[in-house]
Amino acid sequence: MNRKKQSGVFRHWVQAAWFALTNGYAAGYFQGKIFTGKTKALCVPGLNCYSCPGALYACPIGSLQAVLDSGSFKK
Repeated sequence: MNRKKQSGVFRHWVQAAWFALTNGYAAGYFQGKIFTGKTKALCVPGLNCYSCPGALYACPIGSLQAVLDSGSFKK
């Protein structure tokens, strides 16, 4: 296997591991409930969404939207 192909395979494994780490709350998918633990206060960029049942962390864009849409935000 050439170097470029090895690098691509490694990158895909790292991306899959990061996805599993940030969206690892499998019970949320089965119960249909959003994870509400303490790690939801941390914004982690990647393939996760604040309202996703499996997301263990918050998405920076989704968090910003939630704050801007809340009634307590002062312009």
